[in-house]
Amino acid sequence: MGKVTISFVWAFIQKFGNTFLSFISNIILARLLLPEDYGAIGMIMIFIVISNTFIDGGFGSALIQKTNPTTKDYSTIFYWNIFFSIGLYIVLYFCAPFIASFYKLPLLNNLLKVLGVVLIINSLSVVQSTQLRKKLKFKECAYATVISSLLAVCVTVFLAYNGMGVWSLVIQQILVSVFSLLLYLYFNKWIPSLVFSWKSLKELFNFGFFMLCSSFLNNLCNNIQGLIIGRQFSSTVMGLYTQSAKLATESSNSIASVVDQVSYPLLVEVKDDNRALEKIIRQLSCNLLFLIFPLMCFLIVVAKPLIVFLFTEKWIDCVPYFRILCLSGIAVTFQGVSYNSIAAIGKSWLLFKWNLVKRIFAMTLIFAGLKWGVYGILWAMVVGAYVISFINMYLVSSQIGYNLGKQFRDIIPIVLIATCPLMLLFLIKGIFEISNEYDCCMGIIYLILYFIISWCLKIEQLGNIGQILASIFRR
Repeated sequence: MGKVTISFVWAFIQKFGNTFLSFISNIILARLLLPEDYGAIGMIMIFIVISNTFIDGGFGSALIQKTNPTTKDYSTIFYWNIFFSIGLYIVLYFCAPFIASFYKLPLLNNLLKVLGVVLIINSLSVVQSTQLRKKLKFKECAYATVISSLLAVCVTVFLAYNGMGVWSLVIQQILVSVFSLLLYLYFNKWIPSLVFSWKSLKELFNFGFFMLCSSFLNNLCNNIQGLIIGRQFSSTVMGLYTQSAKLATESSNSIASVVDQVSYPLLVEVKDDNRALEKIIRQLSCNLLFLIFPLMCFLIVVAKPLIVFLFTEKWIDCVPYFRILCLSGIAVTFQGVSYNSIAAIGKSWLLFKWNLVKRIFAMTLIFAGLKWGVYGILWAMVVGAYVISFINMYLVSSQIGYNLGKQFRDIIPIVLIATCPLMLLFLIKGIFEISNEYDCCMGIIYLILYFIISWCLKIEQLGNIGQILASIFRR
């Protein structure tokens, strides 16, 4: 296999190995813990995720985008990340009581003070993981991610079984960071030099700053609904939202993040050739849509039996949340690759400018949706996701020349093939009043119809996926 295919295979193993472990641990922990436990951890994870954005600071992307980064560049970012993460932790530590007061949940004070330690730990592995990604060494990244998750899951389940409650989830996050750091250090035996260059920092900052701002806006907008739900509703409702969002996000991102992870360094390699960029963007986006669209439709059909089977009846109330969030999961297809393509050609300022527009619009929708409660917020998220996707497609059209007409012509056949069987099955279910007990059978029938129609119409993406799978098995 070529370097690109191997990279995809190991990125696939990394993501799906991690997702599988998370999925299994989630099933076990959902039986040992309560929705309010997930609600509590969900409330404070918002602040951890946003803080982690500042630790990377866009410097990871800047180092990958730079043609030949030096040891001085890497060392400078390494020391800067440590310094900045300590500062962030101090801020979080002293803000913890106010955050607990905001949510009216005193327990969050100590939870956040302990969990905040992951910021410092994560800062130590940014350069290590960036170097591996830049060299397309996704095999080592996969080992680090999967092994660290496996070890952390084993400890977490043990702690939850012995009555540690929400603290088991906090310790899980810390252990994942610790084990990941140790493994990255093992696989990438790089030692920083005793040098710090303001010139290097400034040079990387010029690109990384706008990537930081874009990532910050993305994470803020992606988590603002959790902040609102946690503040306006009970911790139980927050727990239901957290669990359904986690399942829906893992389902769509499990494939999309593999493509995103590998696509950025690949796009950087051909950043000066618009034709090559267009070809890669088209192949990645269409292949991604071909897989994610039917997956999300399948999950919408089997949502109720799936939730009950995985998490038991006590989580049944998150079924409608999950179905709505699956709709927004489809939009992920159009976001990652297009975003990476603009970043690859060095237009970080353009990304930031448009991200500002996109996120202000999306957050406005969410606040407007609050009038209709949790469901209003969720539907606002769906609308916002598709608007953001359209803007990303427009940017690709204007900056790379892969115009909107071509993009829509490429995706419409897949959209029609995915939606028509779904509408037909729901129509049949409504006419014949088929019980929800047969949802699993309907889901399987849907997938069979989808792939049969794709085969009959000789959809290009079916052949592409088949070739990738064949090359994997031959290896």
